[in-house]
Amino acid sequence: MAELRQVSDSELEASLRDAGSRYPYPPTPNLAHAVRARIVLAPAVPATSRRVNVVRPWRLALVAGLVLVFLAGAALLNRGTRDAIAHFFHVRGVVVTKASALPSVSVSSLNLGQPTSLERAQSLVSFIIVVPSQLGPPDAVYVDPSIPGGEVTLAYKPRAGIPLVWEDESVTLRIESGLSKSDAMDIATHMP
Repeated sequence: MAELRQVSDSELEASLRDAGSRYPYPPTPNLAHAVRARIVLAPAVPATSRRVNVVRPWRLALVAGLVLVFLAGAALLNRGTRDAIAHFFHVRGVVVTKASALPSVSVSSLNLGQPTSLERAQSLVSFIIVVPSQLGPPDAVYVDPSIPGGEVTLAYKPRAGIPLVWEDESVTLRIESGLSKSDAMDIATHMP
């Protein structure tokens, strides 16, 4: 096997030129003359008949608007998509659906305890029941002895006014009446 030696650039160039002369290659045609001849022979197009291929901005906006309207209309036709879009944009609305059967209404009690008299309630609890003198005797008394120490509810018939609620140690007191604020505060300060 022949030993490889490094060839300089000038030797490589001379070898390639020598090989090129031994392998014939068709001559390259003069393209400049052929292109010029075609241009001269082609008929000239008048400038007024040329169609300018420029997109006008208002046409682009019109097409984009029509596409958006079409997509929005298609989306709103589908109920699931419409609900998802409304939820995404936090649109509040009323959804009316027809129920096949309405549930029965069950009235729940207030769990005030058992109705009783004021004297009987006092015998069942471990604290002294105080009735505000300005309100008079309660219209109803309820007691729940299942709660440690007992729980008493004094009920008065509805009256105009704002309820007054306060705590005395571990007891929550509430007055609902048509009293003025100063009268209600007077009652509250005279409670033991």
